[in-house]
Amino acid sequence: MANVEQIAEVRRPELIGALVVQLAARSANEVVVADLAKELMAGHALINAYLDVLATLYLVRLLPAWTTSLTNRSKRRPVAQLIDTALAAHLVGQRAEDLSQIESPWFGPLLESYAVGEIAKQAGWSEQPITLSHYRDRDQRIRLGDRLAAVPVSALWAG
Repeated sequence: MANVEQIAEVRRPELIGALVVQLAARSANEVVVADLAKELMAGHALINAYLDVLATLYLVRLLPAWTTSLTNRSKRRPVAQLIDTALAAHLVGQRAEDLSQIESPWFGPLLESYAVGEIAKQAGWSEQPITLSHYRDRDQRIRLGDRLAAVPVSALWAG
């Protein structure tokens, strides 16, 4: 997570704006820093620093990958979601009428981001600590333990 000094040292504010647009276009997808760096013509370290800034400012949620192994978790990429899904829809040029069509390519990713945001709000008042993470398996299977709950949002739109 970024600290106040990092936020104060944003030297390329136009890059932050472009990064937000790129994250909106990649809603509910894994963050591949190399792809973002190439698209934005910036270094990996700068993209990572600005991702931390955006997360600190509560503009972006970086949802870590779920795994049963702490060492495995560090090898998997987080999923990025703009906290404000209406802003994300605006940045990708989608209006309410566009998103009302279930065949819209933006419907699913924005729905997933919205659902995670709503779950995060509810987790805030839980008496038990709740950790949010994402899980993707090429076979779309989810294995659960005694104290684990999964909400298969993508099943609502993946068809």
